[in-house]
Amino acid sequence: MTGGVPAPLRSGGVGFRDRDDQHPGRCYDQLVISQRGSIAVKNAGVAVAKARLSSLLDAVEAGQEVTITRRGKPVARLIAVSAPLQASARFDLAGLKAYVIAGGVAKRSKRTTAVADARARSALMVYLDTSVLGALFFRQPGAARIADRLKRARGPLLLSSWTLTEMASVAAIKERSGEVDLAAKGAALSAFQQFVSDSMEVREVDPLDFRTAATLLEPAVLGLRAGDALHLAVARRAGADLATLDRRQASAALHHRIRLYALT
Repeated sequence: MTGGVPAPLRSGGVGFRDRDDQHPGRCYDQLVISQRGSIAVKNAGVAVAKARLSSLLDAVEAGQEVTITRRGKPVARLIAVSAPLQASARFDLAGLKAYVIAGGVAKRSKRTTAVADARARSALMVYLDTSVLGALFFRQPGAARIADRLKRARGPLLLSSWTLTEMASVAAIKERSGEVDLAAKGAALSAFQQFVSDSMEVREVDPLDFRTAATLLEPAVLGLRAGDALHLAVARRAGADLATLDRRQASAALHHRIRLYALT
């Protein structure tokens, strides 16, 4: 590359384009801003990354992602490092919203915690399946809205021990696909495990749940998978409302008269 000249970007605004000496007339966008869900994504060429590193880091801290390209091909990605969870902070629903938005955990007073916990024991329970927890802890679009809706739950939040396995599987799939790197995967699972420890009730899978799940797979037209049927079985045994983002799971729950907790 022999230097850049200003040129309009396809997305509007002004960026830089580099010439490719081996292919006269070919140029590569040096700074392109696009949108992926609710996250602004920047693609920056090597020259711009060197010249504007400080401003790119500011963008990353603000929640954007920056992909570094060489001759138009992605070679590296800048992402924000999640703020470490404070050992003294209780990871409650207020903390969940803070985690989803900025990676931190909000504290609340012991008195508020005690009052909320007392109310929860006398209210309805909500069972969260893996689709909801995966969206929250991997900060998918709409996660903040889900966190807000869960804050309105009148009872304790439940999950099954089976969900712990599924969340590990989701994390592994995201790493293999390149959606997250090893550090981001570890941060998400660490936050998930702390939230479970501080603010959720874990229901162990009972042998009877497997038999119940087998019956919930019918009728076949529901298209329910074995793991999803197991979620329904545990939620039914607990007498809890089901919170899910899986439309097929929601349809099967309604068919089997398992209440849904609205996330919209």
